[in-house]
Amino acid sequence: MKILFIGDIFGRPGRTIVKDRLPELRKQHLPDLVIANCENAAAGFGITPPLAEELFDLGIDVMTTGNHVWDKREIIEYFQMADGNPHSPARRLLRPANFSQGLPGWGVYEGQKNGVGYAVVNLQGRVFMGSSDDPFRFADRLLEQIKSNSKSMPKPAPRKLRSDGTSMGASPRSSARTRTFPPRMRRSCRRARPTSPTSA
Repeated sequence: MKILFIGDIFGRPGRTIVKDRLPELRKQHLPDLVIANCENAAAGFGITPPLAEELFDLGIDVMTTGNHVWDKREIIEYFQMADGNPHSPARRLLRPANFSQGLPGWGVYEGQKNGVGYAVVNLQGRVFMGSSDDPFRFADRLLEQIKSNSKSMPKPAPRKLRSDGTSMGASPRSSARTRTFPPRMRRSCRRARPTSPTSA
């Protein structure tokens, strides 16, 4: 399975870059699955239901978040819109699975593309982050629960330090902390460079 992972979509500039570049990347690399981190899509703080729908409409299959997921409170109602539909857009928007139990939303999504089963696991690291369960032990428990036909686990855990994610087996270049900014902001902000999709 060929996977395209888009780092932190930051505000309107990030959404614009995705809108402009994603069609080209899809045509060039022909990914089977497109995943993006969207926790800062709303002006750098959280994501709203309309913005989530906008990004899904661009062809993103699954979206992940992190510690900013609750910055826009209306996203709680959006999670509830899944209403038992296991593949609705609201169900394909994830929050960290190792958050406290009982919170709205889900941390794992299992789907199928082109006849291949896959699972996306959204975990949050603990370095400079709020309280959450140990992502390593939690990942072990989740992997035992995921169906046997789910072969791909492409989502690195959101973290503040590169070492935190590297220890999870994630490539530093695919960090969920990488952000997309327009050229005029390069001097003050780091811009994510599109990378070739990885094969799993």
